Amino acid sequence: MPQVEHKDVIPTYRGKDAPLSISPPPLGYRFEETKESVIMRNTFRSLFGDKHYRFRISTALNMSSSGAGAVNSTISVSALQFSGDFISLSTVFNEFFVVAMRNDWMPVSHYQYPLGGSSILSVANLPIGVASLQHGATAYTSLAVMSDNYALAFHSTGDPFGYTWTNTERLSETVVAEQSGNTQSWCTTGNVANYQGQVQLISQSTPPALPFSQVLGTFITSWDVVFRVRE
Repeated sequence: MPQVEHKDVIPTYRGKDAPLSISPPPLGYRFEETKESVIMRNTFRSLFGDKHYRFRISTALNMSSSGAGAVNSTISVSALQFSGDFISLSTVFNEFFVVAMRNDWMPVSHYQYPLGGSSILSVANLPIGVASLQHGATAYTSLAVMSDNYALAFHSTGDPFGYTWTNTERLSETVVAEQSGNTQSWCTTGNVANYQGQVQLISQSTPPALPFSQVLGTFITSWDVVFRVRE
């Protein structure tokens, strides 16, 4: 397939209080089908048949404090669409199911002030709540409201931690893959942008505050994805 330049849609502004969506940068290219690539793809699909193939796909995501020195971010399962591995696999398989999404956090400054912080104006780290959002659920507006979430975890931005979002849908469910609308079950690889599910991270309102808009650390985000071929 020939590689061509691709311009991603600019995200819609959702207001200053909306959570920051943590996603990797767009790849900046896509692959266009040719007559030869279509023949090869169909040949591969006929060889795979009606079987499931499980893969682990990973990327690195930075998380920053907001302009107010707080933390309010989301990691969407649909960020899978930016992975080069997913794009490559979608040329062979046409349906997928996300079993889980694992997020492992490592702070930039362990117990130290982030770049731009000071003992007078800011703190070194903040306690944060981490929770799973299922089926397009609205993001929480405060840590107090999030505290009732069934899968709440309580951590600090200054400590390494891991958190796993687990799909509440069943892999064995016999459903027709969604081709254009929102879903959290089997989905066509061309509809990954509408795949539901998020992890939200939120701190209490400031003060105290972290440094304004500073990178606090990095997540290694891994998706446990099952692919299949259906015509």
